[in-house]
Amino acid sequence: MMKGTKNRKNFIILPFRSRDVARIEKMSKEMSKEMLKEFSISNYWRKRLDDFSITYNKDGGFVILNGYQSSSISIDEQHQCKYVGFFEFLRFRGDYFLSQVKKVIYGYKGVSGEKKYNLLVNKFRERYEARVFNDFPLFATQVSVYEWFKVYENFHIIKDLNRKFDSVLEIGSGTCILPALLKKKGVVEKYTAIDLPFFIPHGFLILNHLTDNKKICLPSELDMNCWFKFLSSDDYKDSIKPNSIDLVINITSFGEMNIKQVQDYFLFIDSVLKPGGVFVCINREKKKVNFDQYPWPNHGYKTVREFEPFYSRCGSNKIFRYPIFSRIIEKM
Repeated sequence: MMKGTKNRKNFIILPFRSRDVARIEKMSKEMSKEMLKEFSISNYWRKRLDDFSITYNKDGGFVILNGYQSSSISIDEQHQCKYVGFFEFLRFRGDYFLSQVKKVIYGYKGVSGEKKYNLLVNKFRERYEARVFNDFPLFATQVSVYEWFKVYENFHIIKDLNRKFDSVLEIGSGTCILPALLKKKGVVEKYTAIDLPFFIPHGFLILNHLTDNKKICLPSELDMNCWFKFLSSDDYKDSIKPNSIDLVINITSFGEMNIKQVQDYFLFIDSVLKPGGVFVCINREKKKVNFDQYPWPNHGYKTVREFEPFYSRCGSNKIFRYPIFSRIIEKM
């Protein structure tokens, strides 16, 4: 694995499976990057489009996913885990000048960025470290402490609703670690995920790895027995029946869209969500589209819960000025 921090890149390494690659290549012929540029994609993701790639090493037996994750857990020569400090990570990434960041004080009760990150690391060790290595032993060190903390906190937000969800829709499933955990713990049965075409292969390969090859369908595939189905963000509106979904999830991706896309998704959510179904929305207060700009329904729903999660203002490589808001609403 990785040694030290000097050569850390944004990549994940997974075992190579020829059958998975063949399926992805078939999908890629239908949804190439050139085609994508003609489709509806926000400027936020258009700028990041070329950062994402997949490199296959057939001789070495592994595949490298580039562009999304950058771990803040590293493995030393004795194969012991250590957690990279906040400012050490900043120095590597160069996202902010250190002198500027030291002057910034955001977060809970005036806690500085470095202390806030250390609090998060300590909370991670206390709450989730053992669980991560138990639940995903071959994947634990490939994802940052912040991302793992966020996954498990979001898992508990959903689990604490005290329901078993037969049908789930997630808009922007990313690396698909959350659905893998929800499936592993028996919280969900069937899962549909809408994501950008260029990122679906990343999520597919990670999810396949984390769920021991349970049946997963790519957008062009049909299998009534699959538990997980990917849909392209360019072609999803006719793929789910009205009033058929128990739970809709959106986590920190509405803010990365444009307002028209967010409006379309809210209309779609209202269409597919069953009466009694729940929408969990966890997004930053201010981004490309602000939280208060979302077209929240004025009637037909009740608010179940509103709160700011612990990981709100501290990321793995920056301090966030604006908090993450969480709102859970139920369709009446």
